[in-house]
Amino acid sequence: MKAGGGEAMRRGLRRLAALALGGLLVLLLADALFWRIATEKLAAGFDAWMAGAAAEGLNVRAGSITRTGFPGAARLDVQNLALAPLSDAEGVRLSLPRLIVELRPEAPRTLHLRPEGALVLSVLGTSLFLEAGSAELTHLLAPEAPFVFTAERLALRSASAAPASLSLRHLAITVVPQPGDPPSLSLNGEGEGLRLPPAWQGEGGQSLTVHGEAALVPRPALDLADPQSSLEDFRAAHGHVAFHLRFTPEAESGGALALEGSFRLDARLLPEGEGTLHLTDPDAVIEGLVRAGVLDETAGRTLHALAALLVRRPPAGPPVLDLPLSARGGVLSVSGIPLFPLAP
Repeated sequence: MKAGGGEAMRRGLRRLAALALGGLLVLLLADALFWRIATEKLAAGFDAWMAGAAAEGLNVRAGSITRTGFPGAARLDVQNLALAPLSDAEGVRLSLPRLIVELRPEAPRTLHLRPEGALVLSVLGTSLFLEAGSAELTHLLAPEAPFVFTAERLALRSASAAPASLSLRHLAITVVPQPGDPPSLSLNGEGEGLRLPPAWQGEGGQSLTVHGEAALVPRPALDLADPQSSLEDFRAAHGHVAFHLRFTPEAESGGALALEGSFRLDARLLPEGEGTLHLTDPDAVIEGLVRAGVLDETAGRTLHALAALLVRRPPAGPPVLDLPLSARGGVLSVSGIPLFPLAP
């Protein structure tokens, strides 16, 4: 009995092992099939994007493109990606050491893009260096689906070896194409741990949380080879940008600032319109703007005097001040006081 029972147990274990091995092989075959189909789709899509970019007057180059990720995901590993206008025009130029393009079995219709290394972006002759500890752009492959960008430890520099002009501990931006007549774009962003240049922060320094919402109507065309014409087309379609932007300190230091308004482009493609500037603890905010060089001392004294006349002092909390903001003739003004030009 015991011998027969042991043999039956061994046969059962062998059958169980065979079933487990068969299941594993089925999973591997399914993963291999997914990987092959998905990498073919990614490669074809990348080739189509490069061809479409060339048709739009752009030159896209890559040092190498490798299919990787098996098992678990389908990836294109794109090395030394570079994008520039085919002509000598000062369009958008971009270079990136590495880009990972990925589809995953659990969500095969969601595209993941992960840039790695310092991205160099040049727009109309001005170059910026952008680097992140980690970053990812995701997009569901469906019409009008949102684009979601997240990044950790983001730093923006004006030169490769320069100190960070701006840095962020965390950034999340959602861009949603909106159908309609005309179609538009809506943007929503949240940044934590924003650090401004040292002149703005003062001796102690401070981190800020920034929240922004914007709507672009109509949806602007994006011509990377000729961004100037994109702006002109946006203006010709009577486009406008409505936005709300708020900065708040993460530590107990002085002031907070919020902006909201709606602006169009004038004949020189500069913003033109009206909005509201809301200051919490306005004296601290004005002093920070003067320290940063955004305001000269004369404008700072004028705004301090204006704040003393118009400030509201609630029963609890710091004083607050609401001021009309306007952009006219290439100059940004607050309460009719010119602050700084909007163009060099």
